[in-house]
Amino acid sequence: MSKILFLCSFSLEAARKKGMPTEGIAAERDYTGYFEHVHTVHFPVEPEMSVMIGPRHTVHEFSKGRFGPFAGVKLVNNFLSVAVFLFKVRRLLIRERIDIIRAIDPGEQGAYAYILSKLTGVPWCVSVHADRDLYHDMAGTFLLFGSRKISRAVEKFVLRRAPLVLAISRYIADWVISMGADPDRVRIIYHGIDVSGDEGPGADPGVGFKVPEGKKVVSFVGRLSREKYVHDVVLIAEELSKKRKDAVFLIVGEGPEKEDLKNMISARGLAGTVILLGARPNAEVNRIRKISDVNFCPLSGFSLLEAALSGKPVVAYDVEWHKELIENGKTGMLVPKGDTAAAVAAMDKLLSDPALGAELGKNARDTVKNRHSLEKVSRAKLDCYRELLGINSRRL
Repeated sequence: MSKILFLCSFSLEAARKKGMPTEGIAAERDYTGYFEHVHTVHFPVEPEMSVMIGPRHTVHEFSKGRFGPFAGVKLVNNFLSVAVFLFKVRRLLIRERIDIIRAIDPGEQGAYAYILSKLTGVPWCVSVHADRDLYHDMAGTFLLFGSRKISRAVEKFVLRRAPLVLAISRYIADWVISMGADPDRVRIIYHGIDVSGDEGPGADPGVGFKVPEGKKVVSFVGRLSREKYVHDVVLIAEELSKKRKDAVFLIVGEGPEKEDLKNMISARGLAGTVILLGARPNAEVNRIRKISDVNFCPLSGFSLLEAALSGKPVVAYDVEWHKELIENGKTGMLVPKGDTAAAVAAMDKLLSDPALGAELGKNARDTVKNRHSLEKVSRAKLDCYRELLGINSRRL
């Protein structure tokens, strides 16, 4: 049996705050026992620690150090922190006899994977979950030393040298190829989701979710940030409320735009129409999905899968990978990015025609179950790891 090490930039605490249960992370990454042991490395995070989150999964969190006279010189201190971090992880790779390194992004973590592979000879790959140019244009994210240009240069360096690039969609595969990745080394590995038990009932919309009896529910689940088009939710609610009085919008999540959303809701007199629920546990989010008459996904990754799996109809913007799951009029309603009028029309149609919504919802759920099950996605990832190691399937 083999061992794998993941390189990630977020912390275990951040994952928990996003509603990602540790047992879910452990099960996903050891592929239900295929790996003898999984090591996940988070850097830079505070505090520094190592913790077992499963019988075969250890999380190592490394912080940035402060190096005496260099502590006040940010560039030098950061360089020394990275050097010490790489030394510690190199030691971990050798001590634990790790077989594979996988970086979760093609930026800093990808660069670390490249360096560690050179230092140890352990084969590496990188997964790509977002069009980083698109996210930067919308929210100014994915910077290195405050520069998108530098970050982009690092991403190109990593993608051109990665033995394997695991893209979560055809759209992302095209993006990494445009960044210089060798098409022969790119593999499309869709998000995987637990599709067992998805037939369960939702909650009574009036219980715990502050929804008045008889109201139809439109839900948004995601980070409350500008790149997620969260302000469009309020604008759509305002316009839809002019057409019908029976719809209420539930916004689930936390993020930097929360206060601005509160002000928008108040200024437009939508306090009874748009309800901010804050962050909720995964089980509760799934119940909210299932009591929704429409799930709105302006820009989503895994969240789009959850919405489709609920069996309730999805309205999504035609952006990034959405069209690979949402086929307009068949598995949901796809509208142009930022076209709030088109989104209002699509929601109004679905709220007025429950039979259509049920049909689209069923089709979307069937697509997710057939293409995105954890079992199927895990097999595809294992095939990539076997390819990376150049061994036959009996090794894993």
